[in-house]
Amino acid sequence: MEDKLEYARRLRSELQSAEEKQASLLDQFRQATRVGDFQKILKDIPFIKEPDAVEKAKALFLDKQRNATVRSLALQKITTAILGDGAFISQCLAVLADPVEPVLLRKNVLNVLGALSFASPVFRAMRSDYLAVLRGLLDDPDPGLREEAAGMLANEQDEFVQNRLLNGLKGDEKPIVSTAKAIQLLSRDAHANYYPVVREILQNPETDKTARVEAIHALAFDQESKPLLARLFSDKRQSKEVRMSSATAFQAAHPDDFIELAKPVILDEKEKKDIRAVSLNALMHHRDADAIYADEQFRTKVSRLKAPKSAPELKKLSKQYLEKANRFRKTDQ
Repeated sequence: MEDKLEYARRLRSELQSAEEKQASLLDQFRQATRVGDFQKILKDIPFIKEPDAVEKAKALFLDKQRNATVRSLALQKITTAILGDGAFISQCLAVLADPVEPVLLRKNVLNVLGALSFASPVFRAMRSDYLAVLRGLLDDPDPGLREEAAGMLANEQDEFVQNRLLNGLKGDEKPIVSTAKAIQLLSRDAHANYYPVVREILQNPETDKTARVEAIHALAFDQESKPLLARLFSDKRQSKEVRMSSATAFQAAHPDDFIELAKPVILDEKEKKDIRAVSLNALMHHRDADAIYADEQFRTKVSRLKAPKSAPELKKLSKQYLEKANRFRKTDQ
C-alpha cells in the first residue's frame, strides 16, 4: 500500500506536470495564428486566466470572421476570468441577441451566461438586460434556443414567459415550445394559474403520451384533478406510462387515498404486471405501516398471488411485502 510520503511525492509530480503542460499550451496559444491551431489548443487547455491570453481569447470570440467552434471555445476557456468584466459580459449579451450570429455560438454563449448569472459579482446590475435578451429569444427561429431561453426564464419564475407558455397552450398565440415542454416549464411555478388548461389537455384524447405524462406530474397536487388522476390510474385502456405516472402522482399527493386505490390493482391477476409491481412498491413505502400491514385480508390475498414467471419484480415485491407484514405482526403482538 502506498505510504503518505510516496503519495505526496506523486501528487507534487502530477501537479508540476499539469502546470508545465498548462504553461506550454499557453505559449502555443499566444503564438497561434491559424484556425486549426487555435481549435486544437483551445480544446486541450483547461482554462485561460493570464491577462494577455484572456485579451487574445476575447478578441477571438468577438471576431466574426472566425468559425463558431473557435469562438465558442475561446469564450468557454475564459469564463472564470470574466466574472467581474461587465463590459465584456455586455458584449456576450449582444452576440446572444444577434440572430445573424451562428446558432452554435449563441447556444454556447447562453450556457456561459447562465453560469455567470450565478457566479459573477457584476451580473446583478445586468440582470434586466439579461432577462430582456432571454425574452427576445422566445421568438428566435431556432427551437433549441427558444427552449433553453424559456427554461432559464421559467427558473426565474418570470411572468412574461409564463404568460407566453400559457397562451401557447390555450391556442391564443403560436407556441414557443412543445406542449409537453410548456407544461413542464409552467409546473416549476406552483403559483401559476395553469391547472384548468393543463387538465383540459390531459383529458383530450388527441394529446400525445409525452404531454399527458407531463400534465399528470403538473396536476399532482391540484385538488380538482384528484378524481381524474384516480380514474386514469384505474383505467386499463390507458397506456402503461400514463397509468404509472398517475399512480406516482396520486400516491405523492394523496397517500392515504392511494391505499384503497392500489389494493384492487395489486390483487387483479388480469392487470398488467408492471402496474401491479409499481402499485405494490408504492404501497410498501407508505408512512402508515398499520394501514399497509395490519390488513389481514389483503395480506392473505397477497400470499396467494400467482405472479407469472414473466413478472420477477412483482414476485420479489410480493415476497418482501409478506416478510415485512410478518415482522409487523410479531412486533404488534
